[in-house]
Amino acid sequence: MTDPIRLLVTIVEHGKGERITNLANAQHIHFNLLLHGRGTASSDILDMLGLGSTEKDVVVCALPRSSVKQMLHSVAEEMRLKRPGTGVAFSLPLSGINELIARIILDERKQQDQGSAQEEAADMGAEKHWLVLAVVNPGITDQVMAVAKEAGATGGTILHARGVGRENAEAFLGVSIQSEREIVAILCPRAKGPAIMQAVNASFGPKSGAKGIIFSLPVRDMMGIGVTAEESKP
Repeated sequence: MTDPIRLLVTIVEHGKGERITNLANAQHIHFNLLLHGRGTASSDILDMLGLGSTEKDVVVCALPRSSVKQMLHSVAEEMRLKRPGTGVAFSLPLSGINELIARIILDERKQQDQGSAQEEAADMGAEKHWLVLAVVNPGITDQVMAVAKEAGATGGTILHARGVGRENAEAFLGVSIQSEREIVAILCPRAKGPAIMQAVNASFGPKSGAKGIIFSLPVRDMMGIGVTAEESKP
C-alpha cells in the first residue's frame, strides 16, 4: 500500500458546503458527499467549537492521506476556519474501502495501488468495532440491509445525501451515478466487518445497479449496544 485513503469531514454553515466541493473538484478530489444537518448543542458550545448556527452543511471527501494537509489548508483559507463560528474540518482513517474506488482515488493523484484493499496499516487493529458505510442509489437500502444481515449485521441507520462532483467520478467509474444518494450505516464488531463489506460490495458495488461505494471507519470508543466506555477501549 502506497498511500492510505482518508475521509476529510468539514462542517460549515448551511449553504456554504458547495464552496468546499468546488475546492475539492479543483484539486481532482471527486468522491464527495454533501449532507445537511442540524446541531443540537447550545449556542455557547457551538460558538466555542467554531460551528456558529445550528443549521449545517457536512461535506465528506475521500482522498489520499498525502493530499489531506493541502486540502485542509485550502478549506481553512476559503472558509476562514481560524475565525470563531465559521466551521470545523478534520480527517478520519478508513479501515477498508472498495478496491476499485481506492484505485481510482489514488490514480487521480498519480499513485499506484498495489494492495487488494486499502487499509490503514499503522494505527489500526486496536478498534473493537467498525462503522461500515454503504453509499448507494436511492430505493434499495432495504435490500442492502438484508444482505448485510445475512453476513452478520444486526441493524443499521439510513441517511440521505447528495453526491457532488459526480460527473467526474462517473468518467472514472464508467457508470451513471444519481445525484441523490442514500447511506446505510452499520455498526458492527470488527470481526464481522470484512464479511459484511464483502457481501454488500458483491451485490451493491460500483458495477452494480446500486453504484455503491462501500467503506468502513474504525470505532475506538463507544457507549451502548451492550458495551461500556471501558469495554470499548483496546
